[in-house]
Parts: sequence; C-alpha cells; structure tokens
Amino acid sequence: MIITLDLPDEISSRLIALLPEDSYSRFAVSAIAEALLVEEYDPQDTIECAAAVDEALDDVQMGRSIPFEDEKVRWESKKSTILNIDPTSTI
Repeated sequence: MIITLDLPDEISSRLIALLPEDSYSRFAVSAIAEALLVEEYDPQDTIECAAAVDEALDDVQMGRSIPFEDEKVRWESKKSTILNIDPTSTI
C-alpha cells in the first residue's frame, strides 16, 4: 500500500531537521502503527462517530440542515459539555 502524506510546512521542516531522508518512511510507518495500537482506543468511539456521520448525512438528504456557522456554535457548546472544558478554549 502506498500512502502519500501532505504535511504542513512546520511538520515537514521538523521531520527534515530531525531525521535522515532514508528514515522518513520508517518513521511514518512507526507513527501510524503506534497511533493504531493505542491502548485507550475504544471501538465504541468509532461506532458512535460513524453513526453521527450517518445521521448528519441523512439530515442533509432530508433537507434538515442549518447554516455552518450556527452548527459551529452548537458544536462548541456541545463539545464543552462532553469534554468538560471551557467553551472559550481552543482545542
């Protein structure tokens, strides 16, 4: 499998500064493998995310949508409740 990554300039500059060119691929594979093997991974999160996307697509298809800016405000409020954070913070 071939995966092409379009890295932001800041990240690519750090990668170039820290690693020799011949180790970029090994580093990328290791980073992806580590991310996929995180012990705290909860498969239920994936199921819930997929269900939320399906619901949103159904809403759009049925004409039940709201302006993007309104949805951003609603999400920030909901996110702060879910994550128990200050809604004015940026994460």
